Amino acid sequence: MSMARSLDSETLAGVIALRDWLVTTAARMEDSSEVLSGFLRRLIDLGLPIDRAVSAIEALHSEYAGIGRFWTREEGTVVRYLPHGDRRESIYQSSPFAYVHRTGEWLILDLTTTPDDLFPIVPELKEAGYRHYVTIPIRFTNGAENAISFATRAPEGFGTRELTILRIVLPSFALVTELRATSNRLDEVLRIYVGDDPHKAILSGTIQRGQVTRIRSAILFADMRDYTHISSRLSPESAVELLNTYFDCIVPPIEDEGGEVLKYLGDGACATRATTRVARRNRP
Repeated sequence: MSMARSLDSETLAGVIALRDWLVTTAARMEDSSEVLSGFLRRLIDLGLPIDRAVSAIEALHSEYAGIGRFWTREEGTVVRYLPHGDRRESIYQSSPFAYVHRTGEWLILDLTTTPDDLFPIVPELKEAGYRHYVTIPIRFTNGAENAISFATRAPEGFGTRELTILRIVLPSFALVTELRATSNRLDEVLRIYVGDDPHKAILSGTIQRGQVTRIRSAILFADMRDYTHISSRLSPESAVELLNTYFDCIVPPIEDEGGEVLKYLGDGACATRATTRVARRNRP
């Protein structure tokens, strides 16, 4: 409350409007990149000289560890999937994001006086003409460590007023980000384990005990020829790599034609493609 008193009435009204937008409109938007760009546009309208922003959000996914969104005034938002592995971990540990996660504090750098060797990204930021850089930790209630950074080319950088605005609105941004991330994780996990149509029905609340849905469909059973013989000569790691390559070949065509994989059976898969849907009935 004391932070809000330091703002003039017009700025405070704009800050409240931004918080309202985050917890109402932004929370219901489908595209997270649009949420970020909308958030940044509104901060700029409030007078923050933001020229670059980067967010990194942890993901519960077998193929990538997180999702990075990189925004600049020139290019808008670009999405990058952050890979698992030692190389990513090495880059992360020397980054400003790791620093704010360890300290739990905001990192505020005047790049005109920051030594190049403080973080590997500092020379890159200076070369691009940025003068001031802020990194803010975002910790979810489940302990997941995330963050967002802002950079500006404005000589005056981010002053007391601009930092105050960020301190007021960031908790709302973090809350909406967590709600969206949790919803996306639930959606993905349900889709993987129960299939596309059932997971939509579960999330919409239309599933009832004893409910039966009849469909007409084509069913596909596929497995790898001689897999037992082939895998007996492979290391466990090579066998898993072979299976991943095999499923990368057969699953996309199934999904491209409107089908879905119901179950993986070792080196095999059971898939279905509904042709018609018969009326849903409840068991008496």
